[in-house]
Amino acid sequence: MNRNNADLAERLITQAKKAAELIKDEISSQFLDKLCSTITMCQNYVEGETDLSWADVYGEIYQGGGEEEDEDGIYLMSQYIDVPDEAALLMALPIEILAYVCWLGCKAENDYIPQDLELVIGDKIPDFISFLEENLTGKEDFKQAIDFANKNLCY
Repeated sequence: MNRNNADLAERLITQAKKAAELIKDEISSQFLDKLCSTITMCQNYVEGETDLSWADVYGEIYQGGGEEEDEDGIYLMSQYIDVPDEAALLMALPIEILAYVCWLGCKAENDYIPQDLELVIGDKIPDFISFLEENLTGKEDFKQAIDFANKNLCY
C-alpha cells in the first residue's frame, strides 16, 4: 500500500476503533469481539506486519473466515443479528469505515474492486475521514456520519 493510502487507512482504523469504543455497551459481546478482531486484522494489513492482502481484509468484512472458520464476516454477522434499528445503525458505521480501508487496499494492490465496493468514490474518502475526525464524538453522531458517507462516497 502506498504511503498516502496507508495514511488514510490508518486514520480510518483510528475512527473505527473510536466507533467501536462508543458502541461497546450497545452491542453483543460476540459482535464486539468480531468487530475488534476485524479492526485488528485491518490494522495488521495496513502496517504490513503480516502476509495479509486486501482480499483477506475483504473476506473478514464481507465473507467470513474461509475454510478454517465457520463464521460470517462482520457485515453478514450484522445483517443476521436481530437488533433494534438504532443498534443496527451503530453497527453499520464501523463496518462502513472498514470497507473503505479495504477499498484503499484494493486500489493499492491491483486496482480490482469487488462488486460490493464498486460504487465507492475513493477520491472522497479523505473528506469522510475529516468529517469523522471533526464530528464523531458520540453515538448520536453515527447517523450523520452514515448519511455523509451515503451522500458523498457512493455513486
